[in-house]
Amino acid sequence: MEHGSGFPTKSSKNLMLGDEEYANSGWNLNVLPVLEGSVLCHINADISGMKVPWMYVGMCFATFCWHNEDHWSYSINYLHWGEPKTWYGVPGSKAALFEQAMGAAAPELFDAQPDLLHQLVTIMNPNILMKAGVPVYRTNQCAGEFVVTFPRAYHAGFNQGYNFAEAVNFCPSDWLSFGRICIDHYSHHHRFCVFSHDELICKMASDPDSLDLHLAAATYQDMLCMVETEMKLRKSLMEQGIVAAEREAFELLPDDERQCDKCKTTCFLSAVTCSCTTKLVCIKHAQCLCQCDLSKHCLRFRYTLDELPVMLHRLKCRAESFDNWTIKAKQCLDAVPGSKMDFYELKDLIKEAEEKRFPESDFLKKLVIALHEAEKCASVAQQLVSKKVCTRNRKSVEGKFAARVTLEDLEQFSNQVDKLTCEIHEANHVKELLKNVKQFQEQSSDAISDVSPNRKHLEKLVDTGISFNIDLPEIQSLTQKLQQVIWLRISREMLRKNISLLNNLSVIVFVCVCVERNLTVAERNMLYTFKRIHYLYLVLVLEAAFLCFGDN
Repeated sequence: MEHGSGFPTKSSKNLMLGDEEYANSGWNLNVLPVLEGSVLCHINADISGMKVPWMYVGMCFATFCWHNEDHWSYSINYLHWGEPKTWYGVPGSKAALFEQAMGAAAPELFDAQPDLLHQLVTIMNPNILMKAGVPVYRTNQCAGEFVVTFPRAYHAGFNQGYNFAEAVNFCPSDWLSFGRICIDHYSHHHRFCVFSHDELICKMASDPDSLDLHLAAATYQDMLCMVETEMKLRKSLMEQGIVAAEREAFELLPDDERQCDKCKTTCFLSAVTCSCTTKLVCIKHAQCLCQCDLSKHCLRFRYTLDELPVMLHRLKCRAESFDNWTIKAKQCLDAVPGSKMDFYELKDLIKEAEEKRFPESDFLKKLVIALHEAEKCASVAQQLVSKKVCTRNRKSVEGKFAARVTLEDLEQFSNQVDKLTCEIHEANHVKELLKNVKQFQEQSSDAISDVSPNRKHLEKLVDTGISFNIDLPEIQSLTQKLQQVIWLRISREMLRKNISLLNNLSVIVFVCVCVERNLTVAERNMLYTFKRIHYLYLVLVLEAAFLCFGDN
């Protein structure tokens, strides 16, 4: 029968408006088992009832017997509609006490079938359990409500009427330690496994970068125990005389072909075989395989003892990567001038956090803010140094400026660059610019106070000041000083060339004044005009002479 669900799925036909949101929701029981950070998403097979939800149609007083979940995983149950469902639960920490109480209440049943509780056929009055000291909790689940059971927690219950529910298992990172203990428990009771726990651990360890940090840390701790146990068992086998060994890709074998003949556990890291039989046993039960001498047995292994530590080390690096990254991030944020991280190193640090999917943290947020500030400062510094916004020259120095940066702005910007979390290579250009501006101010002050400045020196200073693309008051003063020098040079030249003309004009005016009484009206008007020209030229020459020689 095809799988169905009360929840909308991505493959559902004719999804209604708004169903897509629920189809992708983490609370959708089709999505929950394989969310990022879940162990089950690393199992390729669709395990019915564990990775794939089961649906339950309940009727009045229909019961579900005492049990806990496969591999002691978490479970979640959602009641879609109908009458309430009554639950009784025992904490996982009291599971052993619960099993003892059940065994004491029905010893003949458990003697005949020690794994009776694994069969989901046993019901027991909660009052009897509580009298034996077992804590039992009760709740009613109504339509639209979830019920979650925790690892190894026994639970049972009944339906109060017609209803429809759906349930599935899930395994976050903290389940791994329970799963490891469960495998030993299953081995003790000769119960078949749903999947190989060791295979799951090794698969996750083979690609540690795909694990989130919490899962990587939990996987490392579990694998550390697994590797230590495997090394001890293989060493024991060698001491018992087993020397033959062959590599075996256990993951390619069907589960029923790699189950220990003694304890029924699913083998993955290793198994022991003998040429006299097609059976195999786990490394713990090597002596139970056949009657042959152990020296005739062969160790089948998936990884050598040299390969396992390498996988373990890679897993450890992934688990500790966030701690190492946090240390570097803290050092970056607390760095003092001279020991700051380079801009590109900061960028790589943030990129590492994104690629390795580190969790959101204050360190990461501060680094991102620091990077944005550094990028802005670098952009402004490039504009200042490259003069891309400079649109003025000496001829238009009195016009409107595109640049509005003042020396105070430049000093504040330089201080801001110094306070950045990282070093930007444009910082040296900004400091050099500030140094040159201050040197320009000193030279400008000397030139402005000079009584006989050099024209070329003034022109060079004005050009230099304009090239800074900074509004400096010295530029205006230098420009005025330069204009005075140019005007004085022109005035001196005019005075030198035209002094004789002034003398001639003076003589003509004197003669004309003497004969003024004998002139006609027209001749008098011409004389009047000539006298005004003489007066204006005289004033011009006198002003030039005053400017040229007045200081002397």
